[in-house]
Amino acid sequence: MTLLPTAQPLPKHKDRVVIAHISDLHFTASTDRGGPIWKALCEDFQRISTDVDLLAVTGDVIDSSVPDNLGKNGVRNALQKVRNYLLQDLCTAAAVDPSRCLMVVPGNHDFRITGLIWKKSQFDLFHREFGCYFSPRLFQNLGLSVFTFDSNSPDRPLNFASGLVDKNDLIEHSGMVREITENHPQFWSNCTRVVLIHHHPMPIAPTQHRENAQAGEEFMLLKNAGQFMEQMVKTKMDLVLHGHRHYPAYSRVSFPTSEGMAHSIAIVGAGSVGRAGDDHLSYNVVTISRSKELRLERRMLTGVTYDGGKFFVISNYEEAREKSCQTKHDGRPQFRVDKYLRVDTICAGSGDAVVDETFYGAQSLSADPISEMPRTVKSRSGVFGEWVYETPDGHKIEWKWDGPPTDGNRRGRTTLDPPLGKDPLTFSRHGTTFNAIHFNQKDRLDSTDQKDKEEWTYMNTRHIYDIAVLQVNFPRDSFPKDFRVEVTRPDEKTRDYQEEEFLRHRLTRFPSTSSVVLTLPKPIPDCSYRIRWDLPANDNEELNLDAVDQGLAANIVRKLLSLREPESPLREPVQKALAHLRDTILSVPTYSSPVGDDQLELELFAYDAQAGGLVFVAILSEHINQLPSCVIKPGRYVVGQAFRRREEVVLINLPGVRTEGAAYYEPIPGTDHLPPHTAIFSLPLFYPIRKGAKVGALALCSRSDTSGLLCLHRGRLEKDRAAFDALRVQLAVWYAEELAEALGLKPLAV
Repeated sequence: MTLLPTAQPLPKHKDRVVIAHISDLHFTASTDRGGPIWKALCEDFQRISTDVDLLAVTGDVIDSSVPDNLGKNGVRNALQKVRNYLLQDLCTAAAVDPSRCLMVVPGNHDFRITGLIWKKSQFDLFHREFGCYFSPRLFQNLGLSVFTFDSNSPDRPLNFASGLVDKNDLIEHSGMVREITENHPQFWSNCTRVVLIHHHPMPIAPTQHRENAQAGEEFMLLKNAGQFMEQMVKTKMDLVLHGHRHYPAYSRVSFPTSEGMAHSIAIVGAGSVGRAGDDHLSYNVVTISRSKELRLERRMLTGVTYDGGKFFVISNYEEAREKSCQTKHDGRPQFRVDKYLRVDTICAGSGDAVVDETFYGAQSLSADPISEMPRTVKSRSGVFGEWVYETPDGHKIEWKWDGPPTDGNRRGRTTLDPPLGKDPLTFSRHGTTFNAIHFNQKDRLDSTDQKDKEEWTYMNTRHIYDIAVLQVNFPRDSFPKDFRVEVTRPDEKTRDYQEEEFLRHRLTRFPSTSSVVLTLPKPIPDCSYRIRWDLPANDNEELNLDAVDQGLAANIVRKLLSLREPESPLREPVQKALAHLRDTILSVPTYSSPVGDDQLELELFAYDAQAGGLVFVAILSEHINQLPSCVIKPGRYVVGQAFRRREEVVLINLPGVRTEGAAYYEPIPGTDHLPPHTAIFSLPLFYPIRKGAKVGALALCSRSDTSGLLCLHRGRLEKDRAAFDALRVQLAVWYAEELAEALGLKPLAV
């Protein structure tokens, strides 16, 4: 089987695709294509030419009258005339390329004398003139798959006006769909699937109710309509365009599928543009929005001009999105979930995001059970911790990282034992992303290399969810005032504004609990849903600092940064202040080593706005002789975490002991050859001292496994808590008095 030909016309608009649908022209050898009704149609096509992307003709292009068939060249002339009219007049008026954007299917009049008696010569002539416009096509740039059917099977010489789709054509259609699914999975999952056929596969009720309904109307239907529609449901077609009855109509029908869901198909019939029947001459304009909404405009000939304005919503946004949500997108293993609940709890100070997810009633959508699911997680500032699963007895689910993070991305995989099949399974996943969330724009910009000033949390809908709920819990003193939903489609990297509007009222703030909840009914697969919120510009705005405090904080930063200059007169006084601090600390019995090891490193940092982070300005160490040149981003390393959270962070790195600082520990670049730290006590420096703008940080470090700092395992024993508090006060006083004096400042008010 050959893959469907691929046509690549470009859409005339980014947000929609438009199909002009005409039918039943009924040309004869004597038809004047410059006549008033044909001229009126061309003029109307010129009016809508800026919109039309595709011209679809659903049969009866000729009348196959008895006089034409009596003449030797009558049918040939009629076919050539209508071909010239379609290609030269209509396509030119609509500004479309007929070689790529014209599709024609045959009607009963195209193959039969007066539409009733089969004639082989007409069949051959039609295919000579229109065979190249009858092939199914993929319009990848338009997001359309268009399938064509011949409903004029020569099952008997005299067939009245009824139709029949050959069973082999239905089998071939199924094979085409299977081939497209395998070769173009992403396109297939997102395209609108359109069928062109002449005979109507569903009854047209208004024509049956009329008093002048034609006798024998039951002979005009598609005889195997049930079999045809069953196949259209199996292959998930969206829209069927037909002609034949000379009556403009549409209906939507819903059928159960083998997956236990419902699939709806829109059936749109065009009136005739060449012969009035039960209604005026008319044609259809079908608009397919980017979000797969379907809108029908019926344009009718009144006098000598066509009038539009009769609009029908075939499928609104909510209906279109629900159908989109039923579609598996690519070849990845995917499962379906009755309900997905995710709760992100943002920790005060650190901005760590503790994530708890629960998948209720998960089932594989694949015929094969799912044993492994790879995934890449992304964060511009965060560091991913371990993920742990909770499962029912008899099930084991684990997460394994494939390797270290790269450019903020980290790849891993979930393994399931036994594999996930059709039996519903409920399980939970817990994990922490460290340094994920920021509380002002400046910190966010610094942590993301100036790429983002807003903050958000998000979920990617990699699976099918009947309902998904995303809840974010904030620290009480950091609850944002305004939230908004942002939806993007990863394949297009563009915003989905219709989905955002649909969800606008489904985002609820709960100030009393400092939380926000987004409820997603059937979220669209492969979309990214974000809850965004604004941040204060910087420390000054976040803390509402006055001009005096802002000025003094800026002055402290300037003096600290001047220490990096080789000839700075402040370097010696600051080094002496650091040496005195080290001696004072080591003189306290609490911090004395049991074996006389007095190793203690002191590191002083200043915030450099231009560099976007902390830089070394002074260091007292027997291992490091010069200032490292690296920039420590807020939240990174132990000192960066203390800086951003405005409180002390302790690292105790001994076997069997894991303090909070262990999650943030990384060797400073350039010091990888040194033994790892066993203890770090990092203190942020800000002004005003109790709560002010961040100006820098101080770190007390040791690489010895007998260091007196190891007693700072806060909370383990009462004496440890006392030692921790005493050291914190001692360092604050040193900063306010000795460091201030070394910098040439008056003592800072504690």
